[in-house]
Amino acid sequence: MVWRSLPQNRCVGNSGKKPGGQLGHKGHGLKVDREPDEVIEITPETCPDCGADLSKELSFHSDTRYVYDVQIEVKLTQYDIGETVCPNCGVCVKAQAPTEAKSAINYGNTLRSLVVVLTQYAVVGINKVHLILRDLTGLPSKFRNNQEHNEPICREDRQYN
Repeated sequence: MVWRSLPQNRCVGNSGKKPGGQLGHKGHGLKVDREPDEVIEITPETCPDCGADLSKELSFHSDTRYVYDVQIEVKLTQYDIGETVCPNCGVCVKAQAPTEAKSAINYGNTLRSLVVVLTQYAVVGINKVHLILRDLTGLPSKFRNNQEHNEPICREDRQYN
């Protein structure tokens, strides 16, 4: 059997226009909608033709480029929980730890929410989520599949013991 390639515009007639965005067409690409967090000036240091040093020469602005990026940073918060003696009755009173810090070592709400998004919305398996978190953060991940334990990970009304 001999295979033939079909013409590219088989179903659509040739409009005679060049491919790509047409003159006057408003683009729908990425937009810069805020001030940049960092501005880096880049000036030529040497002439590519003759090798002359240009580092001390005046330069003019000729182009602007933007890069959107995400910085993944592990934030470790230590809660030092105080205890004091009541001057009225002599009872020892211990301050309450924040909800997200109920045991000695915990994952924060943002990290826990990321796990929910990855496993429920993006349908990434829990073993791959372990690998992703380990590779991105360097943290050992001990998230368990809470569906097996009937224990919601993201509900606000979850009761902590």
